[in-house]
Amino acid sequence: MKVLTTLAFSLAASSSAFAGLITVDYQATNSGYSSIAGSFSGTDTNNDGWLTFNELDNWNTNYGGGAGFADLNDLGDFDYTNNIWTPNAFQWDQVTEDAYMTWNNWSYSTSTSNYNWMFDTAVENIAAVPEPGSLALLGLGIVGLGLARRSKKAA
Repeated sequence: MKVLTTLAFSLAASSSAFAGLITVDYQATNSGYSSIAGSFSGTDTNNDGWLTFNELDNWNTNYGGGAGFADLNDLGDFDYTNNIWTPNAFQWDQVTEDAYMTWNNWSYSTSTSNYNWMFDTAVENIAAVPEPGSLALLGLGIVGLGLARRSKKAA
């Protein structure tokens, strides 16, 4: 019984993280000269609260005739819990890391130094997925109830 109690407390203390699909819609302007809109989505595989380039499943934009996920070269990290997009992607020169995103074989870039892009973002489709720890806790509770009932019958 002590083992079950210890296991239950350790599972309850484990971090609860988000494991579902995250979709972000964006639109932006660069000092009023151009506008851009699109979306990107992915899963926070390391459960750190950030959606990064390597965690993306989809991306699109309407800028420059439009582009899709296969055209994306780099994307800045996105803090989906606070709705903050960090411009730390490589821009078109592949040296400076101050872009929100770069695409079409490094031809297009939304950098903060060259064109001062300003973005508005909206996080959508955050579908909660039960954590394995939560499911294990539920299972432990059911096992505990069964053991308690069994010990009552034996007495």
